[in-house]
Amino acid sequence: DVGNLYARDCELGEEIWTFKDDGRFYNGPSIKNGALYFGVHGGSMYSLDIKTGNEIWKVKTGGSVCFPPVFNNGLGYAQSHDRNLYIFDLQDGAIKDTISGDYWMCGVPSIANKHVYYPDWGGNLSSYDLKERKNEWTFHTGSNSQRYTCATITDKTAYFVASDSTLHAIDLTSGTEIMSFKAADKITRSPEITENFIALTTSQSHFYVIDKNNGKVLWDYESEGTTNSHPIIVDNVVYFGSGNGTFFAFDIQSGEKLWEIKLGTAINTPFFYENALYFSSGKYVYRID
Repeated sequence: DVGNLYARDCELGEEIWTFKDDGRFYNGPSIKNGALYFGVHGGSMYSLDIKTGNEIWKVKTGGSVCFPPVFNNGLGYAQSHDRNLYIFDLQDGAIKDTISGDYWMCGVPSIANKHVYYPDWGGNLSSYDLKERKNEWTFHTGSNSQRYTCATITDKTAYFVASDSTLHAIDLTSGTEIMSFKAADKITRSPEITENFIALTTSQSHFYVIDKNNGKVLWDYESEGTTNSHPIIVDNVVYFGSGNGTFFAFDIQSGEKLWEIKLGTAINTPFFYENALYFSSGKYVYRID
């Protein structure tokens, strides 16, 4: 919501507390050890007590922080429009280090193998060695492109979606491309990865399931409306929402539609928590058991 962050009871849906800020909230918070962490349009980063909604600390950056941080060894990592990736202490918000780039940073960094992998609005994915404190490689998609999502990391590969409608699979050691997949239209959300499958949505209603080994399409479902929902996979079932307000469940292997729910307004990315799905549509938050 614009300027509001809500906490609600998962069972009853009742409001527990509301936090207000003058800036816009683009995404939900990250949660760690009883605290919430998030950024807002205008450049502030916050930590709140998860039970009360009371502010623990607030830190100002030089640009909007549109996505929540990720965590590693007591530190948070968040990207800002001021072209910096901030590394900060979770307890007091103190900035421990910054990684600077040539373009706006708007997305979620990924941490693996003592490296942080981060996108920028120049169409790049970069690998930064946290121990040596230096950039190891940068993969460029070939055109300047606004980036809003993160790299999905497996043991040896980063899956990076560029706004040229291409999914790139990048070797984590060398930064070279292993495989790519060109979608029919713009990809706006990061993929969901399992041992054998890649699932992703496009802005103009395509939903693809791709063979992770060779990038070939196993099946493709086309719904209606502009899709902004990242898919999630739980127990071989993939869930996502379409722009026309329909929430889908498919068998990931066969492509069989298991069920759908029509709500009428665009559906955002679902979350799975304690045997239930949660997602927002219009002015409402829904729970599906």
